[in-house]
Amino acid sequence: VPAGDGEWRGSVSVGVGAKTSEMAKAGELIKAADDAVYMAKRDGRNCVRVPLTAA
Repeated sequence: VPAGDGEWRGSVSVGVGAKTSEMAKAGELIKAADDAVYMAKRDGRNCVRVPLTAA
């Protein structure tokens, strides 16, 4: 992204959580998304990860 006389560079790591029937509380969905974002960071960043199982 152009920024003044230079350029700004960044990366994005995204964790996606989807509510399953096993999740009784909102905190479980938040944990699933949080776990997924840490998977994305571990896998090299600049990517999207979705957990395969419920948190």
